[in-house]
Amino acid sequence: MLSCIKEATVLKQATTVIELGTSKSICLIAEKNIFNESSILGIGITDYNCIKNGGLADYNDIIDSLTDSVKQADAQAHKRIKSAYICAPGEYTICRRRKCRLEFGKEKLITSKDIEKLFKTGEDKLGLHGYDCIHRSPVDFYLDGVFTMEPLGATGSVLEAEVSYIFLDVNFIKDTTEMLESLGIKVRDYISASLGQALLFVPPQERDGTAVILDMGYSVTSLSIVKGDGIIYHTNFDFGGRNLSRDLATVLNISYDYAEQLKRRCVYGLNISADDFYEVVDKKSMKLIKFSALEVHRIIEARLEEMLDI
Repeated sequence: MLSCIKEATVLKQATTVIELGTSKSICLIAEKNIFNESSILGIGITDYNCIKNGGLADYNDIIDSLTDSVKQADAQAHKRIKSAYICAPGEYTICRRRKCRLEFGKEKLITSKDIEKLFKTGEDKLGLHGYDCIHRSPVDFYLDGVFTMEPLGATGSVLEAEVSYIFLDVNFIKDTTEMLESLGIKVRDYISASLGQALLFVPPQERDGTAVILDMGYSVTSLSIVKGDGIIYHTNFDFGGRNLSRDLATVLNISYDYAEQLKRRCVYGLNISADDFYEVVDKKSMKLIKFSALEVHRIIEARLEEMLDI
């Protein structure tokens, strides 16, 4: 969410981002401070499986979930949300990359309109039915056959680029636009969650090589390979946090509620010993129940290793 806020925010202007996930709806209001950092003004989270089996869940139930999340964020930020960016989930996006070329016939000063025209030539040739392009990001540029980090303002006769395009399902756009409008909220734009994460979390010098972003949701995990300012490969796996909870419930012979609490308490990568433990709350008796941290980590790591082998 913060990655999308950073992508969308204008200095001193509060910006709202809404996400419909596989386990919850989130409404987040933030603004940039004088240090160009995102400051959270309000956040609303409502547990609900907005996305089920690759599609949106019941329309009215999502509206109820969104209403609760928006009210929570409104109250904390002391602002009434009138417009919002929508965080586009990975399972509704498609990534394509294409090499584009623009010949001018003679040497000229490269302008922003030239770069826009270059990007548009590649997008038009892809012609994906049922999807709208929401991002066009350069992986690299070449001017007269020579690699350049920034062609804007340089001179040349041939401009080339490898461009990453991210497309979003038009039905998702239609449905979410209608939902937000029914709440009196205008959709300002759609932002790819995967691209936002890449630009926020991966330093530019690492993106100049190649980086991998793995985003695990409740029921879907998205994998993106990033280069430059673009995603060059994106795919989704029917696997997520619910699989970890089910494994914990089965192996430890405990309720799904206990398993879900254990999963949320587990901090991956910690050095733990046989004396370490996690505690969960029995919601009926309000008593704390202890589980071996080593055993919990062993179960979770086994499933994660299986996923990474796919």
